[in-house]
Amino acid sequence: MLPHKLKIEIEKSPLALSTINSERIGDDWSKFTRTTFLNIAKQVNKKVTQDVIKSPHLVEDNLLIGSNEMDRIFSLHSLSSINDFIKYLEDIPKYKTYNWISGKTLQSYWSGANAKDKKINVLLTFLNINYNDWDDWKSSQNMLPANDQVKETGNVQFDEQTNYLLKKYYLGYYFRYYQKADNSPNVIKTPFLLREDKNGQVIAESKTVGHRYKSFSIQISDGALYIDFKNVDWEEREHHIFNIGIATSPKVLIGVSSSLNIRKQAIAKRNVIIRQKHSYNFEEIADVEIPYNKVFESENDDSIAVGFFKKRKNNLITTSLYYSMDELQLVES
Repeated sequence: MLPHKLKIEIEKSPLALSTINSERIGDDWSKFTRTTFLNIAKQVNKKVTQDVIKSPHLVEDNLLIGSNEMDRIFSLHSLSSINDFIKYLEDIPKYKTYNWISGKTLQSYWSGANAKDKKINVLLTFLNINYNDWDDWKSSQNMLPANDQVKETGNVQFDEQTNYLLKKYYLGYYFRYYQKADNSPNVIKTPFLLREDKNGQVIAESKTVGHRYKSFSIQISDGALYIDFKNVDWEEREHHIFNIGIATSPKVLIGVSSSLNIRKQAIAKRNVIIRQKHSYNFEEIADVEIPYNKVFESENDDSIAVGFFKKRKNNLITTSLYYSMDELQLVES
């Protein structure tokens, strides 16, 4: 995640604002189109290029580009030294620019994506932040506003940035699909819900073989949605990770859930959740078992989900209770 302090300064930057028609598109950066971010990135790249020409140590010390990437550039443009690279930057026509950061990458930061260190360095250079202050700008205390740090409400942990993104893009009624834990050719379909509670906090709810689960921690980080569930009836937990990238309002999310099976062995299951157009009564809907060989009259969410699991091996990973090196060398049948 891009440090909040850095985001605010970029949003206030005269060079960035010069590309934005706020009367037409507003001032909510999370709603800007890719084209708008491409225009902002051009200004960032032009400014950083000028800074590198003036201060070659930014690339010589690999602050903005890694050594492997620098080797690739040298090879691609037949360069042999940093001086050659600076000359290459100087010779770039005014209507072009060196791509220190892309519009796609910039846009991802306003959708909650994680930022790599060198990309943060590029943005700090763009803002003329003194190198001696870079570590302070990157510190964890600047990741969110002062009043938006991780909070505790009862037994539930959440952060405001995640809450904001979930409300904006992911609230809704889903069905969750996974192969049955006994490895039989059957897919379990169960309700999965992302909703706001009375406090305005987003929580997740799901069911597994008749048991209800409710989230006690939700976080978006590094392009993934992490959800920790607790069984509402007894002490049992499930951990879910869904890949989200920079998708907004996706129809489908794919991930993995982990828990214990009935033999208390750790098990991981491939998961697919599919957003529904219409709401349903979570309390009244039970999970159902769909056999691989079911004949569907027409293509629908169920048929596509079952086909997805049928085409893939290793939808489940289970573990055995090993305690010694000799046991570890055994090959399971």
